[in-house]
Amino acid sequence: MANRYDALTVSKYVDRNGDEKSFFTKIGTMFQSKNGDTYSLELIALPIPDKEGKVRLFLKQPEQREGAQQVSRSAPRPAARSTAEEIDDSLPF
Repeated sequence: MANRYDALTVSKYVDRNGDEKSFFTKIGTMFQSKNGDTYSLELIALPIPDKEGKVRLFLKQPEQREGAQQVSRSAPRPAARSTAEEIDDSLPF
């Protein structure tokens, strides 16, 4: 079993030919804890309920794109601080 999944939500729409289609949007990631007994769900967007008020999430193993490298996410790094000599205090107006 994979330890990381994409969290997807689905929207229905009708194409030009009148056929109903589904559109999936990635809204987060689910990953397994280090000890393997729990999962965490990290959402980067909130799903919108359907006409019946239900929210459905789909979990799918991430697809490896041809020629792409898997990017691991980590905590953001603090911005580099510049020294006083590098700061330009002159105002253009």
